[in-house]
Amino acid sequence: MNCRKIQELLMTDYIDGEADAKTRSNILRHLSACDKCRKLEESLKQKAVGPFLETEKRYPPDYIWKNIQNQIAEEASAPEKIKAGIGGRLSDIFKTLKPAFVVPAAAVAVLAIILIVGASLINEGRLDTYMTEQAEFIIDLDANGIDTGGLGTSIEEYFLS
Repeated sequence: MNCRKIQELLMTDYIDGEADAKTRSNILRHLSACDKCRKLEESLKQKAVGPFLETEKRYPPDYIWKNIQNQIAEEASAPEKIKAGIGGRLSDIFKTLKPAFVVPAAAVAVLAIILIVGASLINEGRLDTYMTEQAEFIIDLDANGIDTGGLGTSIEEYFLS
């Protein structure tokens, strides 16, 4: 493994103790030969793991766990709520998003709607008609598809003849 991959693993799986035995072995072998990566490991242990070694574990109050259990029980016993149409589903999504993500999510939703509508237009042949009309307008074709002036460049004449 190269240093970049080792450093990535050091900052993720290895330092968290989540790396499998083979990965851990490869990392240790690399660390024995690479001073730069070994220093990174020491730094990570000191700065990222060290401050949390002596902290006491804190648990949320019992009433929070009771509220979670009650909510799960309510959702399990309640019949599935079926929202009508895309609007209901989008409404649910936007309600669960944090404010910073609402605008990008709305933009994605609008784009998805445009793509869906565009796909239906393609399937119905309307988009083809529209594109043909626009092409005729831009290159000034007559009803027989013959260039009647258009932009008149040699490239257009080559491709349109």
